[in-house]
Amino acid sequence: MLITLPFQVNGSQCNEKSWNASLKVQQELDESYNLHASRFNQFLKLYQNQPFLFQEFSADEIHSLWSTNNASYLEHMNAQIKASTVIIDLIDNERSAIEPLNEEASRQQDKWLTISRNCQTNGKMINMISGLDYAQLNQALIRDISILLRKLDTLQARYLKEVEALESSRPKPHE
Repeated sequence: MLITLPFQVNGSQCNEKSWNASLKVQQELDESYNLHASRFNQFLKLYQNQPFLFQEFSADEIHSLWSTNNASYLEHMNAQIKASTVIIDLIDNERSAIEPLNEEASRQQDKWLTISRNCQTNGKMINMISGLDYAQLNQALIRDISILLRKLDTLQARYLKEVEALESSRPKPHE
């Protein structure tokens, strides 16, 4: 959501140039978050469509599947490990791309608070309120980013559990 200046403002950082520069950064930050939220939704869809063997079978049953030496079972379980490992790596990459957004949103929040204070000092109350609104939006964005990271952690933990369950149930060479 963009809030445009209701009228031209004067004063340090309560001016059209500062406002427009902050709006541009805000829009880029919002677009970046939305892109990552969409990617999370793709991860979630993959997760919902993928059967997890550790949920469908006990550790003993998985061990038995490995022990049968049935090529189809072995191929399926190895493919499951590989696919889960790929998703784990993709989630790691996504987390690495999202984590800097927290700092960026915090800087934006501070920038909007500074602009708001300068607008208040210059008697531009409507602009002061708009600046505070943007600061609050960034506070909400910081919370949303943290929630998104926790959700990615939860998904990643499920894939890690799948890999661990399959690997730990695999017969050792001497068995």
